[in-house]
Amino acid sequence: IVYGRSRGLGLWADDFQWVDNAYHATTADRWNPFRHGHFYRPLVGVYFDAAVASCGWSAPCFHTLNLVAHWLTSLAVCALAAAVADSFPAGLLAGVLFAAQPGPVEAVTWVSAISEVQATLAVVVAVWLFHRAARRGSRGAYAASIVAYVVALLTHESAIVALPLMALLPLADGPQPAARRRARLLRLMPYVIVTAISLGIAVVVNARNYVVTEGEYRAGLHIMTNIAQALVSLAVARRNLLGVLVVVAAMAAAGTIAPARVRYFVWWTVVALAPFSLFRFGLPSRYLYLAAVGFASMTAVLLWWLRGSLMRRGAVGLALWTLVTIGVIARSAVFTIRNVRVSAAASRPFDAYAAEILTREPHPNAGATLAVPAPPAAVGENIVETLLRWTYRDPELRVDIQPMSGGDDGPR
Repeated sequence: IVYGRSRGLGLWADDFQWVDNAYHATTADRWNPFRHGHFYRPLVGVYFDAAVASCGWSAPCFHTLNLVAHWLTSLAVCALAAAVADSFPAGLLAGVLFAAQPGPVEAVTWVSAISEVQATLAVVVAVWLFHRAARRGSRGAYAASIVAYVVALLTHESAIVALPLMALLPLADGPQPAARRRARLLRLMPYVIVTAISLGIAVVVNARNYVVTEGEYRAGLHIMTNIAQALVSLAVARRNLLGVLVVVAAMAAAGTIAPARVRYFVWWTVVALAPFSLFRFGLPSRYLYLAAVGFASMTAVLLWWLRGSLMRRGAVGLALWTLVTIGVIARSAVFTIRNVRVSAAASRPFDAYAAEILTREPHPNAGATLAVPAPPAAVGENIVETLLRWTYRDPELRVDIQPMSGGDDGPR
């Protein structure tokens, strides 16, 4: 319901390149890490191969696939939170809160951000199955958890946080015998080996990423600022100093004195933000998606605990809890709907530029080379060819970008 409007959105920025890549990339291009110059995410390329084969040139179809992935992730969050909290109602509430989280809306509305959704889904499934295996001794769940972790790492390198998230699971169960703690640590060894291999590939490939080479991804005080601002977004609080202080103080209290299951999800939220907090230019909202799992689950477990306290006051207490819970969900849903509406503006510069070229060249021959004016800065010259291939439904189209004449900065 809250994302229904997103099916009417267009494509923008990297979307055109991912779609175009599906027409031209080979199997070796997908899987050979030495052919990747920015990051190694082969399963995202495989996904777009399948999505292009299914959707063709239909933008609503691509957005529908994003919505389906978000729906599946919300169900997985429900299962994980219910297992950790030992309460299906708390898990159901976590799934609803996660589905309506306004902070990471970009991950759902931007087709290219499908990697965030898919990696999060795989991480949640991996942690849930690991927890299930530890509780029930299920070898099948254990093997499936390892497979899910590998899938997550091949989708997005940030999925590496699943390892500490699994290591922290005993925190949710409270004090345990030393023998049981050692057994859980031994179960993590296959994950450690997989992590080491993935980390080696990520270091080699991502070292060539322009964000790293230009110093835009590094340690510094901005890490704390990024995490604080991310927490404010997840809490749907005001972005002023008071809002930041209140949210950070509340999270610190929840992470230290709250019940064990609440503390676990507090740590999930912070750990999930850690890989993205190193960006010096701020933290894009799509990177809040995995952290939103922890924040929604933390909120749900707290609300369910609050219900138990208020139930002692009878019908009045239950009515108060119901109003508070509905208010929290409704507030999130309203801001999510607003953020989806804001996302509609992202494709406008690309649509306007494409419309201008269509006016100049309404029916070019298949595989033609078009002489086109330089695009506005919001589009970028590196996007032009793939944008126009999408516009003309021609994956073999070529463009020749003409230099700007005096005072001409391209079509608006």
